[in-house]
Amino acid sequence: MYQSLSRSSGNVLGYRCGGRITEAEVKEIHREIQGALDEHGKVRFLLHIAELDLPTAKAVWEDLRLLPAYVADVERYAIVGDARWQEWLSGITDKLTRGEARHFEGDQLEEAWNWVLDS
Repeated sequence: MYQSLSRSSGNVLGYRCGGRITEAEVKEIHREIQGALDEHGKVRFLLHIAELDLPTAKAVWEDLRLLPAYVADVERYAIVGDARWQEWLSGITDKLTRGEARHFEGDQLEEAWNWVLDS
């Protein structure tokens, strides 16, 4: 399950994810990303995944398969959550994108928003 966060605006997309994310939801998120890119050229993300289960292999594959289309267009990518695999994911994302990626602990949501929004 995912929901857009109320602070999302323009080229800044924030999502709260919980439980399991389905392949269909991953595709919907990618459609939203593409819409922001079409309008603004660059995007910034915040993913609050404190309650997200370890992703299924199929959802991860879908995400990685679509990621190359955006690597040049991501300015900042914040991952907020306490699980060890989430910190690992932010490290991988930082290496795959041209922008910056950072991990924030679950109680650092405000700091993550500030970092993503900072020009």
